[in-house]
Order: sequence, then C-alpha cells, then structure tokens
Amino acid sequence: MITHLLFMFLSLTGFGQIKPDCSASGMNSIYVLTSNNLIYKIGNVNSSPSLPEFIDSIPALNPKGLTISNNLNGGNYSPTFYTTIQDTFYYREQTGWLSTNHSTSTNAGNLGGGVNHIYNHRGTSGSIYSYDGNSNAVNVVLFTSPNSIYDVATDSVDNFYVLVTNANFLYKFDSTGNPIDTLQVTGLPANLIQPGLALLNNTFYAVLQLPIANALMRGTVNGNLVSFSQIGILNVGSQIQDIAACPLLFNTSSIDEFPEELKISIAPNPFAHLLKLQYLNNEQSVISLYNFLGQQILQHSFTNSTSINTEHLVKGIYYYEFEDSSGKISTGKLVKQ
Repeated sequence: MITHLLFMFLSLTGFGQIKPDCSASGMNSIYVLTSNNLIYKIGNVNSSPSLPEFIDSIPALNPKGLTISNNLNGGNYSPTFYTTIQDTFYYREQTGWLSTNHSTSTNAGNLGGGVNHIYNHRGTSGSIYSYDGNSNAVNVVLFTSPNSIYDVATDSVDNFYVLVTNANFLYKFDSTGNPIDTLQVTGLPANLIQPGLALLNNTFYAVLQLPIANALMRGTVNGNLVSFSQIGILNVGSQIQDIAACPLLFNTSSIDEFPEELKISIAPNPFAHLLKLQYLNNEQSVISLYNFLGQQILQHSFTNSTSINTEHLVKGIYYYEFEDSSGKISTGKLVKQ
C-alpha cells in the first residue's frame, strides 16, 4: 500500500476562503476540523490528496463536529459550515460564526449535513437527531446499541448513513429516519475510534486514529459494498476530530460535456420537473439515469428530441448515460433541485 504523507500547510496571516467551495471545481475536496479548532481543506481526494490548506478557525471552546449544508438559517453564505457549541448549532457567515439559537441533543457530535437537514449523534446514546433550521433538532432514529455509532454522513437527497464502530456495516435512512438499506463495509479496523465520515461524489471518506493517527481512508461504492483503503496521512499539527464534504453541486452549469460528434443537449441543469433532450442526428438514441449508488432509475428511447417528466424523482445528483445508434456513449452529471 502506497501512503502519501501530507505535510501541514499553514498560514495564519489571513483566512482566505472561509466558506466551502461547492462549485464543480471544488467537488473533489474534503474539510477537516482539528482538536485545536482549525479547519483545513484537502483537495484532489479523488486521486492524490493535496497538502492541507488552512481555511478558518472556530473561536470557541470545544466546538463539536463539522459539516456543510445549504444555509438553513437565511444567511448570505450558502452552502456554509455548521458546528455545535454547547449543544447549539452555529454556522459560518461573512461576519463570523453565528448562533442559530437552536439546540440539539446533549453531548452532540458526529455531524452530517445534507441539503435541507443536518444530522448528529447524541454522545453515548443511540439517538440520531435531525435539524432543518426552523426549530430545535428532533430525534429521528434510536439505535439499540448506543455505543456502536461511529459517525453520520449525508447524501444530496438528505438520506443519512450511520457507520457503526465494528466497521462492518453502514445503515442508510431517509430524512425522516425510515431505514432504506444496509451497506457492507470492508477495509476498516474492527474497533473504530472517531473522528469522522463524509460522503462525496458517490465515495465515502473516513479519518482514523488507530492504528495510524489521522489516516485518510477512501471507500468506493459498488452496489451494496463499500471498500475502504488508506490514501494518505493528514499532518495538520493536531488530532482531527471531524471531516465534512459538500453534499451537492450547488452551482452547476449547463451541460456541454458531450463529444462534438454526438451533438446532444440536455437542459436545464439543474432541473426541476422536466428535462428536454435534443439530438441533432435524426436517429434513435437512448438516455439512462442512475442514482448515486449506480442503480438505474430511468431509461428513455427517442429520435431527434424529447421531454422527460421527472416529477417522481427526488432532489439530488443523478448520472446520465447517452448512447446513439452507433454505440457512441457519453456520460455526465445532472442535478434535480
């Protein structure tokens, strides 16, 4: 196993970028919160992780957890960072870290942010709480083995995933706490010690403290199997207490990723209820849509142009595959808002 040692890159002379980059160019980055309240950005985690870049600090004693979500509290920064301080949610604005005045569970931690919800685990209990920005967080799931929860991650449609400390399974729930699926996990140690788990572009990332401190792990998804392997060691000067990632491409431009010879357009992107497709070669073609787990959820054949009603699809990221009559294929990403 080849391990990349990531040396600390720290500049305290200025904050630079103080909000997460959830544009298309920033969607291969994760963010880590250290035990001394510093936030770093780690780029290129889909290939060879970059040096840690100092982003921000949280000027408070003992903030617990870090996540990224749409701004649920009406601020100017969106998406933005969230944390908890003394069991109250705080979020990053241009003027600094602001209190939501909304509380969550006692001994809150292990945050996971989606698009419209933030989830957290309550300390030594088996409770998972959900926060939507309107009022105090509410309990949505209760695990019968309270000490088994390692961390919570969230996808682009506000489903959340609970990794247990025996590292064998990830449990998937919808935003109301209804169980959806169970994913088998390989490559993690038998008894996990926090700090964190995040989901980015159909890939899970985790940071471990044992057997190697601040080891960065990548978990690739294949059906119902998540296979983890170590991709680096994050040297940020202190222990990492949590990691976070953007749950969605918040600023997505129009599709122009097709090979020139295919001459196909798909619009709008992001879309709401209707997708319009046009293929300038007057021949039969097929468009297929897949969810983030790679499951096909739609296939449509057409000639020249067509419109697809997508009202039945939930909000989130989808992957398309376009194939023309000669077998040429193009793939890409669409976002439903």
